[in-house]
Amino acid sequence: MNLMCCILENEINYIDYLLEYLRRWEKESGCLLKIDVVLSGAKFLTMNPSQYNIIFIDIVLDNGNNGMEIAKTLRNKNFNGDFVFITNFQEYVFEGYSVHALDYLVKPIPYNKIRYCMQQVLNKHAASNFIIYTKNSITKILYYNILYFSSEKHSTNIITLTETIHINQGIKNVLENLPEQFAQCHRTLIVNLQHAQRITRKDILISNGELLPIGRNYLNTIKQRFIDTITNGDKYDF
Repeated sequence: MNLMCCILENEINYIDYLLEYLRRWEKESGCLLKIDVVLSGAKFLTMNPSQYNIIFIDIVLDNGNNGMEIAKTLRNKNFNGDFVFITNFQEYVFEGYSVHALDYLVKPIPYNKIRYCMQQVLNKHAASNFIIYTKNSITKILYYNILYFSSEKHSTNIITLTETIHINQGIKNVLENLPEQFAQCHRTLIVNLQHAQRITRKDILISNGELLPIGRNYLNTIKQRFIDTITNGDKYDF
């Protein structure tokens, strides 16, 4: 599989680190990378960002350009790739949620965090789909585009990034055929942990801003599954 990456950074030493790490991951994963390096925020805004699957973007750029503002501009133009912010400053971390950033990395950046980000992007774009069969059609939905499944009596609603799709299939049967990024968090809900932003004892915040409840019987399992998806060294207390 091929992925398109962009590094928007004006510090040459960090560009060199990122290039080294990305090429290292490319060899480990077998995924081919096309990497563009852009030194100027102003120049980047004249380019076509829609070609990129992931953009590593510094917060503080040349001539007062702000990487966070650039990311907001791209989201307003319906850019649906991933952002990874790289910076010397921690104070912008919560702003990253407003543009659904994949991660927010403070320099110096260890390799395992780059590896984590790239694996998430690879999983997102891999040819992996949920298939819906009816008498008259076959429909596929990319797993990453699914936020969660919600049961409705003996059928199920699939809530995606753009729409809700109804299928005549029970939630238990749906769960049996899903990959490992999906986990049941409530008797009526299956969440895509790739979209989980925060978890508490009572609920899960997902990337579209919704809060999904966690049933008491599912708490320990969903907590561990959520932690297992985070391989970049962060700690969580519950």
